[in-house]
Amino acid sequence: MGRKGIFDAYSKGQGSVKMRGTVKHESTEKNEYLVVTEIPFLVQKNRLLEDVSKMVRDKKIEGIRDIRDESDQTEMRVVFELKRDAAPMIVENQLYKHSVLETSFAINNVALVKGQPRRMGLIDLLEVYLEHRKEIVTKRTQYRLKKAQERAHIVEGLLLAISQMDAVIAFIRDSAGRDAVIAGLQTEFSLSEVQSKAIADMRLYQLSRQDAEERKKELDDLKATMDDLNSILADSSKVLAIIKEELSQLNEKYSDERRTLISDFDGDLATEDLIPRSQVVVMRTHEGYIKRVDLDEYQAQHRGGKGRIGIKAKEGDFPVELYSMGSHDHLLFFTTAGSMYFLKAWQIPDVSRYSKGTPLVQLLQKLDEGRQSKDEKVLCMLPVANLTGDGHYFLFATKNGIVKKTRLEEYSSRIQRAWARDQGFRAITLKENDELIGVDISEGDSQVMLATKLGMANRFSEGEVRIVGRNGQGVIGMRLKEKDEVIGMTLVNEEDILLTITEKGYGKRASASNYRLTKRGAKGVKNIKVDDKSGHVIATFTPGQANQILATTSSGKVIRTHIESIRQIARVGRGVKVMSVDEKETVVAVALHDEEDEERNVDPSPNDDMPCSECDEGKLALDGDKYICSTCGLTKDA
Repeated sequence: MGRKGIFDAYSKGQGSVKMRGTVKHESTEKNEYLVVTEIPFLVQKNRLLEDVSKMVRDKKIEGIRDIRDESDQTEMRVVFELKRDAAPMIVENQLYKHSVLETSFAINNVALVKGQPRRMGLIDLLEVYLEHRKEIVTKRTQYRLKKAQERAHIVEGLLLAISQMDAVIAFIRDSAGRDAVIAGLQTEFSLSEVQSKAIADMRLYQLSRQDAEERKKELDDLKATMDDLNSILADSSKVLAIIKEELSQLNEKYSDERRTLISDFDGDLATEDLIPRSQVVVMRTHEGYIKRVDLDEYQAQHRGGKGRIGIKAKEGDFPVELYSMGSHDHLLFFTTAGSMYFLKAWQIPDVSRYSKGTPLVQLLQKLDEGRQSKDEKVLCMLPVANLTGDGHYFLFATKNGIVKKTRLEEYSSRIQRAWARDQGFRAITLKENDELIGVDISEGDSQVMLATKLGMANRFSEGEVRIVGRNGQGVIGMRLKEKDEVIGMTLVNEEDILLTITEKGYGKRASASNYRLTKRGAKGVKNIKVDDKSGHVIATFTPGQANQILATTSSGKVIRTHIESIRQIARVGRGVKVMSVDEKETVVAVALHDEEDEERNVDPSPNDDMPCSECDEGKLALDGDKYICSTCGLTKDA
């Protein structure tokens, strides 16, 4: 995977190459499977099975229902059967990330050069190898020349003995022992010691049957061989030609087709890269359950409709917050202790709209620790598409009327540091018996609208709120009547419309200009008529670009209706019926939604230009359920 490890190994002599097994996607009408047909070098199949099984038990790898080994003598086949709600690409990425299906192979090019170990790149390595082969070919040639010279010397002695065969045989028969034969042959026939020993070691019948013509031919061949070997030693180009020929022979004997595929992709693919962009609804319940559902599960209805079942919560539980957001947006959680926790929307399990969801403490481990040690619980959550940006501020409001303003950079940098480690830190220091009720991001020049549950509202300039640090407490934003508390904060201007919803399903729209601009710390003006019929105010906000609201009740019903169907009236009034609720039912959460977000937040269409990651020249075109490059033929799942 990737070419950096290969480049480092060949240029510096040391590198690490990522290796991946081969995974194929298979499916039937009911199930989907990941099938492993090849595993990395030096990885044992049993180890892979044990490794993945343990991680599935520990929930480090999710989405696998069953593991089967269907291998036989002809092929490897390890099958991972997936759960119905599992995404095959995400599970495959988890297998590569956490198991030995992806490993690294270390390359360390160390060789002995003149008796000393050296780490070398490819060029130096080839040069040293070439010098080594020159030395080997030279020494081999010298050895063969020496053997040919020794044999030629013996053959010359045999020819001399053949010319005097009868006298030599008679002398050998009359001699007393091998040593006497060797000494006599040297003195009587002028043979060398080597030639004499060769003749003495032969049996008489072998010596008598020696053919002079055959020996002469052998001597001529030996002389030709010696001439050839001497020419090689005298000409370095012939040594190089021999090395080239021998390498060609090795290539013909051992070469075969490449069994591995070298990919430019380095394998560092985050799970987030595999998540398609879509519009989702995130819902949190009073008991701390959270879930993510595709927005398509909720169809638009007319004002006053009964809604559809959005969640089947356990007895005594009910939804408290509902947001429509992008699947890749940040979701910030603020707690009673003034802490901030964070996730991406896609990290929340995707379930059916009937499911009660997943306990939030299972997704945020540090929140679980805080819940056990100091009874910490989530008060609200805030979707944020982008945490970066100079000149932006976090604006906090508490139920006791305290507001706090802090630069966004103090939080975004802290989130980046804590993201992979603990997913949480302190966001605001709260006084005793106070709670966080609203958070927003501003540019520093807005107007702040605080609304209370008893129907009061206070509009003042944000410039009156001084900037404090991340751990600061803030300043007084609104003075409250007895038993009243702030339930909402929103940033407004003169042209904005304030939307107010009560717990009995009533709602109204009113221009922000109808609310007198006061000072920070004032008691405010009347917002909406609060009585037994309307109930307390549950939510106030400015719709902005949103054209729909999603409201949920304590029984779990959800309605999605257009904001324009809610009548715009003067500042004081009960408003109109937005949602019909039963006698024991109340509206507990309201979220804004813009239908155009669904189009802006989807993946690129097949007709958009999508460059091929393999050849960087072709374009990926959708063919069935696959993207195919018209230039190199690369195929990817759609």
